Amino acid sequence: MTVPTRTHLLPLAGIRIILALYIVLFHTIKFVAVSEEIKTLFSFGFVATDAFFVLSGFVLTYAYSGKIARSEFSHKKFIIKRISKLYPLVIFSLFLFFPWAFLWADKPLELGVLNYEPQMFDRIFVLLSNIFLLDAWNPLYMGINFPCWSISALFFMYFCFPFICRRLIHFSKTGLVLMLLSLLTVNILLEILPPILTSVPKEITANLVHRNPIFKLPLFVSGIIASILLSYKTRFQWESGSAWSAEVITTILISFIYFMHIQGYTVNRTYISPLLVLLVSSLSISTGIMSTFITSRAVIKLSEISLSIFIIHIPLWRIFRIGYNYWNIFIQKMSILPTLNKFSRVDDVPPIFYLIYLISLVFACNAIHALIVTPVAERLNKKYLDSDNGAKRQLAAKRA
Repeated sequence: MTVPTRTHLLPLAGIRIILALYIVLFHTIKFVAVSEEIKTLFSFGFVATDAFFVLSGFVLTYAYSGKIARSEFSHKKFIIKRISKLYPLVIFSLFLFFPWAFLWADKPLELGVLNYEPQMFDRIFVLLSNIFLLDAWNPLYMGINFPCWSISALFFMYFCFPFICRRLIHFSKTGLVLMLLSLLTVNILLEILPPILTSVPKEITANLVHRNPIFKLPLFVSGIIASILLSYKTRFQWESGSAWSAEVITTILISFIYFMHIQGYTVNRTYISPLLVLLVSSLSISTGIMSTFITSRAVIKLSEISLSIFIIHIPLWRIFRIGYNYWNIFIQKMSILPTLNKFSRVDDVPPIFYLIYLISLVFACNAIHALIVTPVAERLNKKYLDSDNGAKRQLAAKRA
């Protein structure tokens, strides 16, 4: 089974940071003093999250399908590596959010469909669900650091990955194509049918469809299938032009749908799912203009902290806004506060301060990655993986 080289997967690392930054803008620019037209440009955040799930399935299959086929895959090692990479960031983000969750925030929790101020039981329940990465399973969508619902869903997919991949690698090409088409169809039906066929409030069905791990699994599996299908093509065959053409056509189609969304037309996000699968597949082996840009040295360097940016941006945004509010009060008392532009609301952050936040976010996440994520991951891997390897070597030596 022929697979793309690691060099040809660099565009996928580049697209990861672009998606992460888009999600940052999706969550925060609504509180910035800019026009509604600019805010609409960054209102397609759920599509970026869907692309993450497709991307994860694709990359994991590239990295581990060979070991799974040769029965050399260790589920324990795989989960430990994933935990050591993600969990320190999740806990650190909850630490930053602790004052909001229990002390002095006006709206300490993301309340989802609830319309009341959470009591202490609610706060403890939400905190525990976040600690154990179960927040994506709550149909009321309560959370402290609410983007972490996707991390919760991703952990469920990690547990499912080896079992799914082990079966799919034995499918024929025709079977894989039919399975992929079926999954994409199911993904569309899951978006359309639940609100119509059930009497459950539409807010709850929307949370189920948009965030529940079961409902998101088809996207992840679509990425797995796309990676397996791609492995049947050699590097020479794909570089003849088909991958570049697919990249260009897919980018044009997504841009057109995006333009329609900006113009105010209702766009079902699940219709973009097939394009996301095609885009991820084509970028992994294309040498087109877009691939060249997202494999530049600066983009690849930033991609190393994409996960930190995704998980930490909301707590840092809350801290930044508190600092800005105190600064605003100070300036008002000094009577030197400039008039905000015509697009601003009372609580809007001026664009210059928002730019400072984005720059600070990148530097802060780079420091968090270097000082917390990497050291903790190395310790966990050394403690649980190296010791396991040492025990196996000792057992092998005794048998010899």
